[in-house]
Parts: sequence; structure tokens; C-alpha cells
Amino acid sequence: MGSYDETQKSCLEWGQEAERHCRKGRTREGILCFEKALEVGTDDLQVLSAIYCQMGCTYFNINDLDAALRFHTLDMELEKTLGDKKSLSRACGNIGNVHKKKGNFDLAIQFIQQQLSIAKEAQDKECIARAHFNMGSAYWLKGRYMKKVLAVHSLSLPGISSALDEPSKNLRVAAQHFEEAVEILDELPDQTTELDRLYGSLGNVYYLLTDYETSIKYHNKRLDLARQRNDKAAQLRAYLNLGNANVFLNDIDRAFEYYRIGIALAIEISDRASEGQACYHLANTALLIEDYQTAHEYFIRHLRIVRELKDAAGEAKTCQFLSIIFNRQDDPAKAIYFLGLARKIGNEQNLPALVVNAEKVLRVIVKENENLITDNQELKMDSSADPNPRSIRLSMSMTSLGSPGFPTSLRMAFSEVDLAPIQETPKAAPRGDVGTRATFHQDDFFETIMNAQSRRLDDQRCDASVILADSKRANSQVV
Repeated sequence: MGSYDETQKSCLEWGQEAERHCRKGRTREGILCFEKALEVGTDDLQVLSAIYCQMGCTYFNINDLDAALRFHTLDMELEKTLGDKKSLSRACGNIGNVHKKKGNFDLAIQFIQQQLSIAKEAQDKECIARAHFNMGSAYWLKGRYMKKVLAVHSLSLPGISSALDEPSKNLRVAAQHFEEAVEILDELPDQTTELDRLYGSLGNVYYLLTDYETSIKYHNKRLDLARQRNDKAAQLRAYLNLGNANVFLNDIDRAFEYYRIGIALAIEISDRASEGQACYHLANTALLIEDYQTAHEYFIRHLRIVRELKDAAGEAKTCQFLSIIFNRQDDPAKAIYFLGLARKIGNEQNLPALVVNAEKVLRVIVKENENLITDNQELKMDSSADPNPRSIRLSMSMTSLGSPGFPTSLRMAFSEVDLAPIQETPKAAPRGDVGTRATFHQDDFFETIMNAQSRRLDDQRCDASVILADSKRANSQVV
């Protein structure tokens, strides 16, 4: 029997094969099959629209946003011809989500507003709720972005004080849209998964608005739903967010409890990244209350994980925190080692701010511990606290900045000498009120939470049955 002649495949069959590849993670092969489908062509505009939509979602998932925008736009124009309001609403939402991921928040809001208006014309409650969710996520991400920009430039830009409330305004609009979506979905059956996502989003919005009690209320709602569905991953996210919110309510014992439950869940589902995230938050909180033993234990656990995951920036950040711990414990040689390692990673990864910060702290430590400078101007350091220590040597040059007749200050310049890994030699090494010191770690909590949550919000879930089920149209937009 001869082999099947692929030249006889229809557009629909190529599309079906493309989806099979994409479902199995073979994105490149899937895209090639989608392209074959377009080459063959079809008179069935619904099949063609489905292929455009799927190609847009596939390119979105591999972060080729220009290609994603192109195919979602083709889908939208085709849906205008077909006159299917639900599908047109979906297409507008997908375009909005691409712009959202590109950081074009105003354009995203413009297209999602079209999605919402068309969904209301279609009188489809699920489509309306989905549009409210997308609108909420767009305003939320815009508010988050503005919050970060203003945090960096609030002291340097003239007249910026008038804009300081803009992030909160956007976040409040986001909360309104999320709450409208909840109100709609509460009346519909089988919406547990969508409500789970909405409760998590509301919890994070109110966290950014510093309304921690309301944040906890929504994260607890999410936790209840996750338990009902035995969704360990959703439970894990809820526990980490609950831990973060409780830190800022000064309930450190409860925060520790939630972080430890999160760590156990991450281990149970083999999620090393989330395990590392939970260890990092727990360590930060312990450092905040000057529980150096616990902070050291969990920063070391985080260090092992980020190295395993090859997260160089995460490794450098943890090294900086370990240096803080050892410096506060009057162990400057260990502090210098971890600062030297952070500096090394910063240079390798082109992270100049990290290098500058490490050198700034090094200067302070060296100035206070001149006995750690050898005769040949190298710094003494102790790598024994590192579970996989590196051989790092730092030399230091000093130049006078003083003028005749005035006290002399020194500029210290550091350079690396002989960096090479050495054999692994693992070695393990009264709480106060948090008060206003909680703000010290707010940026770290903020960044970690928002990065994780924005990845989930920006994930365009494409139903793999769009083409396979007799070419019937299915939802493929963000919810």
C-alpha cells in the first residue's frame, strides 16, 4: 500500500494536524502546517477564520507579537464579513491582549472596549464577563507599570506629583471591571475556574492598593475554590499571596505559615520555580524581623534552586541578601564573598545597577574592616557558607580624592582576580515588630507577584478543538 499523498490534504486537514502538533508542544511543526493550510486555501471562511485565530494565539505564545497581531487582525476583519458578533468580540479581545503584552496599554483598552461593546450587543453573559476580565487586566497592568515608573522618577521629574494618583486610579478601574465579571459569573453554572482567576486578580489589585484586608478576603475566596477543585497549583499561588499580604498587616507568624505551606505544595507538584519563590519571600520576611538564622536557611535554599534553574539575576539578588545577613552578624569576610559573587554575576549578565550597588556596599564594609585588606590589596573572604562555593579573588586599588590640607578620602576600585569553580563542599550555617520596616521589601514582593500574575493574565488559552470539532468555532481568548 502506498503512503498517503500529503498534497491531497485539505486546508482543514492541515489545520487539524497543526493543532495536534501545537497541543504536543511542537510549535515549529504546528506553524509549518498552518502555513500549508493557508497555501492550500479554502472557501469556508469559518475554517479560515479559525486558522487565523489559532495562528495568532500560537505566535502569541512564542512571543512573536507582531505576527500574532497580524493574524488576529486578519481574523477580526474576516469576522466583520461573517457577522458573528461573539467571534468578532473574541477577535477584538485577542488584539487587545497582544497590545497589552506589548505594553501598548491605551491601544489594548481601545480594542477591549470594542470587545465589551460587541459582547453586550450579542447579549452573551460569558463574553461580557470575559471582556470585563480583559479590561480589568489591561488597567491593572497599566497601573502597575505607572506605579513602577513613578517609583523610579518621583524625585527627579518636575511636576510629577500631579501624576502620583494615576496608578491608583487605574487600579481602581481594574477592580471595578473584575468585580463586574464576578457578579456576572456568579449567576452562571460551571464558572469555578474563571472565578478562581478573578479572585486572584482582585486579591492582587487590592494588594497594590495597599488594602491588605480586602486582598486577603479575595485570596481566601480563591483558596476555597482551589481546594474544592483540588487544584494544587492554584492553592500554592493563593498561599504565597496570602503570605505577602499578611506581612504588611504585621502578622508574621501567619505569613510564615502560609509560605511554608506554599513550599510544601510546590514540592508536592514538583514546581521548583514556585518553591524558590516561596523560599525567597520567607527569607525576606525573616530578614525583615532580624531572624537571621531562618533568613540564612531559606536564602540558601533559594540560592540552590536559582542555580539549578540557571536564573543568574535571581542568584545575584540572593547573594546580596546573604551579604546583608553576614554583615549584620559581624561576619564581614562572608559578606564580602557574596558581594563579590553578586558583582561578578552582574558584570556577566550586564546588570550595571547590581554591580554599582555591590561595589557601594563593598566600600562600606572594607572601610569598616581594614584588617580584611591584604598587603597586596586583595580582600580576604570566606566562601564556606556557599553550598557550591566559587573561587573569587578581589583586588582593590585606591586613589586619593582629597586636596592639600584637607582630610583625604579614598576611591576604591575593585577588579576580579582568578575566578574558577571549586569542588562542592556543602555547609549549613528575638523577633521585633515589623512596623514601617515592611516597606523595605515591598518592591521585591511587588515585582515577583506581578511578574508571575502578568504571565498568567497574558496567557492566551486557545481551545485545541477549534478546528478539530468539525470546524466549529470555540473560544480562544483570554478569560
